[in-house]
Amino acid sequence: MAEWQAAIGSREFTEWVAFYELEPFGPLREDARFGVLGAGLASLQVDPKGPRPEPGQFIPKFASQDDSPARQEADGADAILAKMLAFTQASGGVVHHG
Repeated sequence: MAEWQAAIGSREFTEWVAFYELEPFGPLREDARFGVLGAGLASLQVDPKGPRPEPGQFIPKFASQDDSPARQEADGADAILAKMLAFTQASGGVVHHG
């Protein structure tokens, strides 16, 4: 962590946080994107009068994955952002808004 703090200042970190708000990234977001792609491709192969494939059908679920609403909220982008901002402030960084 010390190496990270030495390599990136609070202003740049704040810019990354703002970018993440506009364009979330990471493994969960990648899974969602591929779920949309999988559903789109699968829709080409199903009866047009039948049910359409949903992206969630193409997103992997792991044995340890907890789908409870509380867990989904805890893993949400707002929670991640709040943790990142709290960490920045707790480690002496300054959060720039705007």
